[in-house]
Amino acid sequence: MRTTSGNAAGYPDALDDLVRALIRRDRAAADAPMAAIAERLRPPVHRRTPSVRARAGIFERDRYQCRYCGVRTVLTPVMRLVSAAYPREFPYHRNWKAGEVHPAVETISATHDHVDPVTRGGDPLDPANIVTACWVCNSAKGNLPLDALGWTLRDPADDGWHGLADRYADLWDSLGRPPLGPDEAHWLSVTRRLYPRPS
Repeated sequence: MRTTSGNAAGYPDALDDLVRALIRRDRAAADAPMAAIAERLRPPVHRRTPSVRARAGIFERDRYQCRYCGVRTVLTPVMRLVSAAYPREFPYHRNWKAGEVHPAVETISATHDHVDPVTRGGDPLDPANIVTACWVCNSAKGNLPLDALGWTLRDPADDGWHGLADRYADLWDSLGRPPLGPDEAHWLSVTRRLYPRPS
């Protein structure tokens, strides 16, 4: 049997050995590659989401830059306001429905991700286990640990970038203070505290 490396690169060989053994109806030979890649089902995890205030602090700590790929992200409520000003040119769908949302929303929205996945025992609320991620990296990482992907954490490269969160209140004012949903209003309150306007 070929050995697996403990990451995704080893899965094809192990599954190849496993499938060949099962086709030969040799369950004993299939057991070894299965043992090398076996995962036990874990009990369901009650997902606890960090508060808006905690996420804002994490995004600011990371300077709104994806800690996986380094791309500069933008606070999603800012993009919702841009869509309010340009609904046809910059469409937004509250469920990010494919074809009904601008590509910027699907690619550079600031999201938070657990470095050690919660389903694998990572702490859901510990800021040391949470990083800023672009939507693309967050989706690609899924429930996998970094070593399974061969990823490492990057330090923020642009110390002056704040994901336009520092301009959220000014943008809202300039657009005539349109109605905000509860989540957006909470972000407005938090960003006003984080980025006070000069007196």
